[in-house]
Amino acid sequence: MNVNVKKSAAELSLEAQVDAMLATAIGGQAQALDNLKRLGIPHRRLEPWVYTDLRNLMGDTYRPAEQLEAAPKLADLVDPALADLDTCRIVHVNGYLNEDLSNLDTLPTGVTFARHSDAPKASDTEPHYIANVVTAFANDILTLTVAPGAKIAKPILLINYTIADTPVASYTRTIVNVGEGASITLFETYRGQGIYQSANLLDISLADKAAATHIRHQNDDLAALHLALIRLDLGAQSNWHSFTLTEGARVSRSEVDLRFEAEGARAYTNAAKLLRGEQHGDMTIVVDHAVPNCDSEEVIKSVLEDKARGIFQGKVIVRPGAHGTDGRQSSDALLLSDLAEMDTKPELEIYNDDVQCAHGATVGEIDLDMLFYLRSRGIPEKQAEALLLQAHVGGAMEIIADDTLKNVMLELSARWLGERRPT
Repeated sequence: MNVNVKKSAAELSLEAQVDAMLATAIGGQAQALDNLKRLGIPHRRLEPWVYTDLRNLMGDTYRPAEQLEAAPKLADLVDPALADLDTCRIVHVNGYLNEDLSNLDTLPTGVTFARHSDAPKASDTEPHYIANVVTAFANDILTLTVAPGAKIAKPILLINYTIADTPVASYTRTIVNVGEGASITLFETYRGQGIYQSANLLDISLADKAAATHIRHQNDDLAALHLALIRLDLGAQSNWHSFTLTEGARVSRSEVDLRFEAEGARAYTNAAKLLRGEQHGDMTIVVDHAVPNCDSEEVIKSVLEDKARGIFQGKVIVRPGAHGTDGRQSSDALLLSDLAEMDTKPELEIYNDDVQCAHGATVGEIDLDMLFYLRSRGIPEKQAEALLLQAHVGGAMEIIADDTLKNVMLELSARWLGERRPT
């Protein structure tokens, strides 16, 4: 018996956009469009999307955003907490590189920048919606290359801002190649105003003994939908340190797809989610230990208020022959309302005996004994709660070695906690 499933408005809109572009598309874009036409939008019958039914949560697929004729002011795009940071800026507005607001002339020695319309590598044949939709619709593809041995001290700030008078979608793709023995710090911010969808793809390749620190602040408009995918290839003895703070968007899903390509690499991927109202925030991380003697750790902290829903899906794969693997993950959530929800699905898929792997998850309320202790010392209840919550999310920020950048993230989380309504 054949069953015809009625397509959602989002699927019909996507199909129309794909059909309009297929005839003239080439290279990676053509492949991605074909994948989208064949696979459609993810839904809850697909295991990785069981908690985030994108087909229904999207509502519709918006038309791609247009380039603005009049550029906004830089001060309107940058969060005040970041205004005084000494950085090199790369600014996207509505998915288009804005060279006037960027300061590419200050790129440090050892970093080169390229802008092109088609990615040097295709979106792959894997059925990954975010990779395909970005490759299909992104207007500007940017590549940053760090020369071997270059130590880049100044952070590179990637600003992504969407302005929507009517519902639109913006897409960004950035490729970062870090040469042997080189190091770099990337700071991504996502903000906007209006009803929009934002989809973003970051491909990072670390050569042998390279290092990268990655910090990400997702604070999109509360009417927005935010999708992001980070794909990582790690060379021998390379180091990856990442922290993501999620507090924006009506619906968000951030994914990390990390693969160890050579021995001796280390990857630490932490995140904090601060959600209220009816926000839906999904953090999904897949770590593939394909070679021996590599370490990985994920620490996720969540604070959920009102009817917010948080999701953490973490999967660690240890391939045959990947002996000496150390893979750990933990998720700890505090629920500040009886209606808040946290879904946690940690997975270990191990095909080797000589490994150390562990996972843990907790969901609970604020420790009333700790709250009583602070109040007994004369601290008002709301302030005492904020201190406990800040300590909770601050545990995930310990991965940030630069004190200036760590203080910025602490300030951002403290601001969210200070905006809490009295209980």
